Amino acid sequence: MRPPGIEDVMTADLRRAQRAVFAIFFANGAGLASWVPHVPVVQASLGLRPSVLGLALLAMAVGALVGIPLAGRVAARVGSRAVVRASAVGFFTALGLPVLAPSLPLLVARSSFSAPATARSTYR
Repeated sequence: MRPPGIEDVMTADLRRAQRAVFAIFFANGAGLASWVPHVPVVQASLGLRPSVLGLALLAMAVGALVGIPLAGRVAARVGSRAVVRASAVGFFTALGLPVLAPSLPLLVARSSFSAPATARSTYR
């Protein structure tokens, strides 16, 4: 006889929550992975040197540093489910924006918006 494990104590609600967390992490990873092949196209269309492109992509990290604490405050107030739902919509809406950026400032702005949406949608 084996000792009781996590599978033995998981309720239907916990299993559903586990699947939801898996799904949102998978969707975020797939979404970001779908953006990566477009980086050379954006670089060429805007005529960016690799160093400038790197700084522009750093906007995603800066946006995440702003978005994660904000997500925590909002989740504490309205609940993580509402934050994840709204952020997932924001993330998938903003996902294509960096590719459509006609200039470096808009690339930075659009990149900095997509990362906080990712961070907020994975906050739990």
